[in-house]
Amino acid sequence: MTSQPVERPTQPMPQPIRDLLARLSRDRPRNWLTASLLIFNGDNDVRQNIAEIMSHTRARAAAFGWSTGVQVYPDYSLALTVNQMNSGPALVRVMRKYWEDKTRPLGRPNAVSVGLGSDGRLVVDLVETDATLTIAHVLMSRQRPRSDDERPLAQLDE
Repeated sequence: MTSQPVERPTQPMPQPIRDLLARLSRDRPRNWLTASLLIFNGDNDVRQNIAEIMSHTRARAAAFGWSTGVQVYPDYSLALTVNQMNSGPALVRVMRKYWEDKTRPLGRPNAVSVGLGSDGRLVVDLVETDATLTIAHVLMSRQRPRSDDERPLAQLDE
């Protein structure tokens, strides 16, 4: 016990990531915790890359109505979508189709997609295709993605 106030421990991360995690925690869409843990799972460079994808995705969505950016790791992919035309279950279907068409062919067994819909609400879609290597397995393996592990995809929604 100490007589002096102690600062709450934090991890260094870009403000957009901190804001996304706070929003996921506040709104709690289905699978929000899994998405949050995967975002926490990366190192500082990975988090910076995710923040850059968020910025690029928002800018493209403002120009074209929607955009998806994907980060691919050895055992999973993380997709971030902004869609000004769909929300709720319709947005989840759009994100799943994007995964089927663009990301699944890369052979990763798991995927998490976080989407911001036209109603301003977040949705999270979770895909696990291999029961022997689920997201829980990925998180418990203690092998965090590093910036040299990642294979960022170009924006594929052109």
